[in-house]
Order: sequence, then C-alpha cells, then structure tokens
Amino acid sequence: MDLVIRNGISDKTGEPIEVGIENGVITAVSPHQLPPAAQELDAAGGMISPAFFESHFHLENAFLWDGLINQTGTLQEAIEIYAKVKHDLAVDDIVARSGEVVKTAVSHGTLWLRSHVDVDHIAKLSILKGVAAAKEAYKELIDIQLVAFPQLGMARNPEAVEAMWQAMEHGCDLVGGMPHGEKDMDDAAKHIDIAFEIAQKYDADVDMHIDETDNPYWHTLELLADKTIETGWHGRVTAGHCCAMSAWDEKIAARIIDKVKQANIHVITNAPINLMLEARGHSHPKPRGIARV
Repeated sequence: MDLVIRNGISDKTGEPIEVGIENGVITAVSPHQLPPAAQELDAAGGMISPAFFESHFHLENAFLWDGLINQTGTLQEAIEIYAKVKHDLAVDDIVARSGEVVKTAVSHGTLWLRSHVDVDHIAKLSILKGVAAAKEAYKELIDIQLVAFPQLGMARNPEAVEAMWQAMEHGCDLVGGMPHGEKDMDDAAKHIDIAFEIAQKYDADVDMHIDETDNPYWHTLELLADKTIETGWHGRVTAGHCCAMSAWDEKIAARIIDKVKQANIHVITNAPINLMLEARGHSHPKPRGIARV
C-alpha cells in the first residue's frame, strides 16, 4: 500500500480504525494493524470519515467582484446586478475562479461538489461552457455535478426553456429551477412542470431553489412535492433554501412538510446565506428566515 492512516477512530462507532490506500483508492479498512506502507500518517486519535459533499454552490459566482456593489444587500438586487455581467464572463476566468474554490474545498476534505449554473435568455450556454471546462480541468481532484439553473424564469420565457433543453445536452447532470421567481403561483406551477418534463426526458434528478423569500405567499415547496409524487420522482428531488417556510401558518407548514416527507425530498437549508439575506425589510425582532428544523 502507498499510504496507511493509523491511530484513527471510526466516525460511526468511535472504535479504533486504520485505513490503507493504494493508487489513490481505499483498499483496506481494519481495526487491526495493517502492513507497513511507503507513507504512514498518524491520525493521533482523530476521527476518520468519508469526504464531504458540498451540496449547494454557484462556481461561476465565486470570487466575482469587479466593483459590483449591492446597495440594498438583498437577493433581488444581487440577481439584477449579476444579470448585467453574466453574459460577458470568460471561460478562462470562470475556470480560474473555480480553481480557487476547488483548492479550498479539497483542502478541507470536500471531494464532491454540486454547482448550479445560470441558464437563461441572457447567458444562454456561455456560463455552462466555463463551468463545464472547470469540471474537466479539476476532475482528478473533485467530482463536480452541474445543475441547469433557470434563475430568470421559464413560464413566460421560451428562450430560457430552450436553453435548459440545450444545457442537458451539453453537460448538465441535474435539472434546476426557481419557481418562486415567477410572477405568481400559477406561473410557478408551469415552471415546475417544464422542469420535470426535462428531467423525465433525461432521467435526471431535480434540484431547485425553493421559496427563497420571507413572503408567506410563496409555497412552491408544496407544488414541488405534489409533482414529485405525481411523477414518481421520490428520493430524486432536492429543495434548496425553503425560507418562506419560516413564515407559514403552523397548519400550512405541517401539511406541506408532510408532503415533503411523502415525496422523500431532500432539503438544503443554506442557513448562513439566508440568515444574512432574509427579513431585511422587517423591524426588530427580525425573523430568522430559514427552513424549519
């Protein structure tokens, strides 16, 4: 073996464990002493666990500055600012900035990363080209999944819908969405229907930004759960953010949470970013604005 990690403890049982690695692949896991290796690492009683999975990221946005200032600090202004520059982002620039993310992620034990890629009538596939190039450039270090993300809507935007179909042909692994960005709940339902039509065509999982707002009007999480159950996509759907949940009436929340459970939807709260973004228009005490636990 090339490397043996000794004197560790199992992340599951807390019992002593040793791990043997050869050609970058784990070949032996044992509570007993493994044979000597070319290189040995003393874990000194530390926990040995599987690598981490960064489940919600936007690689093309990382380290993007260039004097872009969000005066209100709101998500809506951030989206508007980004819409003005996204088409001009160069492939080499996206690859370079993504590389900084990869180095940081890997150095902290992350070997899988899921990135949402803007696909719309403005960016079309230009950003996807950059992030796909980054995925290829760093494939020896980290596995990157790409989610086609129609941030600017689909219900009334046929160009964005066409771009989503093309994105699945050109390297995206999952179908994304942001139904609460539509005009109303009717358009949000159309948004979800389009996304699932694409997902079914490509047998792809779904990962959507859901109800990233503190406005209780939005409950697209319920629409997502209903569609998941209807299509049999149980266990293949992820809902990110789900901030409006914090503002729902208890009865409404209980009803929708039960549907989410039935659909076996994964929920990613993104608490650090939403604690900063949500409830900016509220007086004190400010609501938390994150998904219920």
